[in-house]
Amino acid sequence: MAHKKSKKHTFSEKRTPMYSGKHGIKHKNKPSEKLIRARAMGSISGVTFARPLDGGNDFYLDMPDCVAIDGDEILVRRTSQRGERPRAVLEKIENRALNQFVASLEFRPHGKRQEKRPFARPLNPRLPATIFIDGDLGDARSGDVLVLSVAKWPKNASPMTAKLECVLGSERDPSTLLLAAAHTYDLAMEFPNEVLDFAEHVSAKLKPVITTGRRDLRDRRVFTIDGRNAQDFDDAISLQKKGEQWELGVHIADVSHYVPANSPLDKEAFARGTSVYLPGLTLPMLPEALCNGICSLKPDEDRMAMTVLLRIDGDRVVSYKIFPSLIRSRARLTYEDVNALFAEKPNTVPKALVKTLLRMRELSFRLIEARKARESIELDTAESRIVQDETLEPVDIYAHKSGDAEKLIESFMLLANEAVASYARAKKLPFPYRVHEPSTPDDIANLNLQMDRFGYPPRADASTHALNGLLALAEGKSEEPLIKYAVMRALSRAHYSEQPLGHFALALTDYCHFTSPIRRYPDLLAHRLLKLSLLDELKDSVRDRYKKSMPEWTLEASRLEQTAAEAERRAVSMLSSLYLSRRTGEPFEGIVSRVTTHGARIILDNTIEGFLPVEQLEGNWIFLPEKMLLVSDYMNQKIRPGQRIRVVVAAAHPLSGEIEFKCPRGYILR
Repeated sequence: MAHKKSKKHTFSEKRTPMYSGKHGIKHKNKPSEKLIRARAMGSISGVTFARPLDGGNDFYLDMPDCVAIDGDEILVRRTSQRGERPRAVLEKIENRALNQFVASLEFRPHGKRQEKRPFARPLNPRLPATIFIDGDLGDARSGDVLVLSVAKWPKNASPMTAKLECVLGSERDPSTLLLAAAHTYDLAMEFPNEVLDFAEHVSAKLKPVITTGRRDLRDRRVFTIDGRNAQDFDDAISLQKKGEQWELGVHIADVSHYVPANSPLDKEAFARGTSVYLPGLTLPMLPEALCNGICSLKPDEDRMAMTVLLRIDGDRVVSYKIFPSLIRSRARLTYEDVNALFAEKPNTVPKALVKTLLRMRELSFRLIEARKARESIELDTAESRIVQDETLEPVDIYAHKSGDAEKLIESFMLLANEAVASYARAKKLPFPYRVHEPSTPDDIANLNLQMDRFGYPPRADASTHALNGLLALAEGKSEEPLIKYAVMRALSRAHYSEQPLGHFALALTDYCHFTSPIRRYPDLLAHRLLKLSLLDELKDSVRDRYKKSMPEWTLEASRLEQTAAEAERRAVSMLSSLYLSRRTGEPFEGIVSRVTTHGARIILDNTIEGFLPVEQLEGNWIFLPEKMLLVSDYMNQKIRPGQRIRVVVAAAHPLSGEIEFKCPRGYILR
């Protein structure tokens, strides 16, 4: 997939320490002057800002000598307040954020003789625009995607230089794009041999017997429902009638049984934090022997599990029990098949499970209505689905919305997560809670400003009731997708915390992640702590050790989750751009999401987003900022957010993910 230069280069080098050094510059400080520790924030425009690590407003960063690049940890000294933003001068670069990066190779004329010299065009647009490449390039060609290491950091008197580590391939190759995304976000693609050996050793230890404290549930009608292409199955469900009530069983793979604390497996799982799902390429948190093997709840095989039994009356959980169990799944069902069953279409669902599934759907409907009644925010947005051939080439991209089967599993997992978090809080466990805090007044003020342009009344506060009211106003209108995205952006980011702060969007006091220990480290950690508590093995010394470490663990889990999400979005945008690069000149329909003086952002009906520059519009266009409109001198045509529009693909650049549209006269719709 990638051809190497000279030395072997693997993605398992992710734990190699980042470049770290002390880079003093010439400024002399008075002893009384306070230096501010900050992080350099690059921008696409080339301007660099300093964001204080202890909070506060960003500074415009002056760099007389050394140049800080995006992500560097720096020391700055405040100098003046000119214009809207205070200014600071760079005093020292404490730690560099990277020592390797991904770029495409270009040859440009340089110097007096205008001889062609190799340049790097970084995948990260916040890195310096001009980076020289020194040394042997082997047989690398213009347009190839490279992994480069920094040879010389930039100064104002000289540009940044880099040397070649390896060639990933052509930017027109989907495999190359996936490798580029993985490397850009420092994702490990290989497991150390020590970890693989440990995984093979523990996976051979399953003995289908009842151990102390483990209940035998192999006689229950338990089964899994996952996507058609899923490979690991970490959650299974069951449902039984108990008088006038229902007993819902949520059975989660007992990964902690095979991943001892502080073992090589545990340390590797913590370092990865989460599985990463790039289109056509999965980077698992655990080796295959566990994630697709002994931990996966495959049908007709005995498996260790952690079970939550919930007694439900109507739509209300009246009691629950949590315990280690031994289960045996009866079937591996898919969302596609179960949705077909619910729609009374041809399917392959076993007849023995049909009645149970219909009862589960009825229960799920009641649970959804209960969430609406407590004002949980339901943002049912379409997701981008990429269909690939055997070479990973994207052959189709479409918008996918959850069906009743997906909503059923979501409803049941929410109940289990809430029950486990409630137990942890009641027992005062040191625990990784999943928390979501209310939006800030500034977030709501910004949302109101956007909604005013659609003629929507302002939200008086940040309550879920107020935000649901806004979503209700937009329901069925052309701008509904934009309103949903605006509300989503106004919400704070959910994260992990050692404090039980509750979940704002779900309107829950107690919440955690418990149901996916194969792919998320906080879930694995939650299982470990639950078992210690249930078996009365959480002694004071152990409790204190977990309590002391939990803030650091939850902070790192949140960071790794965000990195994985960014990598997944980047890979999707790359493949989306590659898909459209093969369709230059083809028309597509979509909706205008944003209008600026330079043009309009367009979201196609298939979820792909691109830019329509004013230069690609026929006639003369004027931007009216107070109305957020582009207006044409031709028949007074307008382009505004929420408007339907037909565009043609003008250009697409797969490595950057950038897409440019054009709009011939007559293509502007209502």
